[in-house]
Amino acid sequence: MPEPSIQVVRDPRFVKDLKRLLKKYPSLPEDLVTFEKVLLLAHANPDLQPESMGFYPLSLPGLEAENCFIAKRFACRSLRGSGSQSGIRVVYRIDRECVRLLYIEIFHKNEKPVPDYDRLHKLD
Repeated sequence: MPEPSIQVVRDPRFVKDLKRLLKKYPSLPEDLVTFEKVLLLAHANPDLQPESMGFYPLSLPGLEAENCFIAKRFACRSLRGSGSQSGIRVVYRIDRECVRLLYIEIFHKNEKPVPDYDRLHKLD
């Protein structure tokens, strides 16, 4: 069975965050490719709950953006020995049909404990 395709879009602020983190974690581009495969599996399979794989919905009062999640289990090979509990957080939005993935933010939990909720409010 062919693997479903997904359109990946990166917010310009996500790209800026990624460039900053690449200095410390050079494996991030390859880690994101693996992450996308797992993400697609978690959201496309009706038998799996995204929460069981570490993808938690973000909801705030007045937040218009639907299907926004934060990934709290992100395996980063640059952080050997930590597995999926690397501390890297990825905020993203995925549409219901799993055909479009929008990366919103990436950060390390030690640098910043919570996502930038203003970014979520300003999504198109």
